[in-house]
Amino acid sequence: MTRQSSRSAAPFVAALLGAVLLVGCARPAAPATATSASDPSVTTASASASSPGAAATPQGAPAAPLADCTAGALPTRTAGVLTVATGPAPAAPWVVGDPADGQGLEAAVAAAVARGLGYTDAQVRWVTTDRSAATAGGTEAFDLDLDRFSAAELAAAPVDVSSGYFADADAVLVPTAATTPAEVAALVPLRLLEVAAADGSTVAVRDDGAVVTAATVADVTAATAALRDGSADGVVLPLTDALAVAAADPAVRVLGTLASSSSQPDQLVALLAPGSALTPCVSAVLDRLRVEGEVDRLAETWVPVTVLD
Repeated sequence: MTRQSSRSAAPFVAALLGAVLLVGCARPAAPATATSASDPSVTTASASASSPGAAATPQGAPAAPLADCTAGALPTRTAGVLTVATGPAPAAPWVVGDPADGQGLEAAVAAAVARGLGYTDAQVRWVTTDRSAATAGGTEAFDLDLDRFSAAELAAAPVDVSSGYFADADAVLVPTAATTPAEVAALVPLRLLEVAAADGSTVAVRDDGAVVTAATVADVTAATAALRDGSADGVVLPLTDALAVAAADPAVRVLGTLASSSSQPDQLVALLAPGSALTPCVSAVLDRLRVEGEVDRLAETWVPVTVLD
């Protein structure tokens, strides 16, 4: 239901602020660059964002195409064909139906990257692969893999990562029945910034500076159980996880995403083989698409969410 394995290091905290119990998770900031595992000097700018999915536009003109980033020159698994992987059970809003149709955020991003590299639709082949195997370096069957991989998740994996294509901002889950303006208004001001105290405990810092001690809950399952049984009024999770929880449980829904704090949201990135010659090319295309506004347009089309001010 959720990608707990990729978030296992993220603490979940519950803090009582007045009558509202808010459960949240702290995550490391996303890396500022996309990297090649075989050559750390090869870097390209990754996305940053102030709203869910919306990647900040780099300053200056669109990135110029690299000389070797053409369909005829790229050393893909099959000559003249770009092989793109996704998980064995792709789901909306990431992939809708057959990924070859380009429906869903990741299917659409892959199609845009392929076109940017000069591949026609007929030259793109989709395969499925296990995400655990891919993160462990099992990349023999594809050229790039889009399966909601986060930059933080892959930071220590033996793989290459591209520039980001989606900002995985923190989202607020609420009970489906919690739709009154008063209930929504009670949740929105209680944005928490989680910090690690010197003694290793976790505290929750409210926007007005008030500090409350936070109690720890075990994991996403425990956090959402607290939401369902009424002991929590809101649950804060990464948007990708929140959407998965809401899709599996009609008793909860995504209220919206929290406006960004000083921390850069984690990024979804494409996974490639370590040292892949395609890594700088894929990142260059994503950077150009971001400057042109296409990355933001795709995010708004396929993952529309409200930013909670």
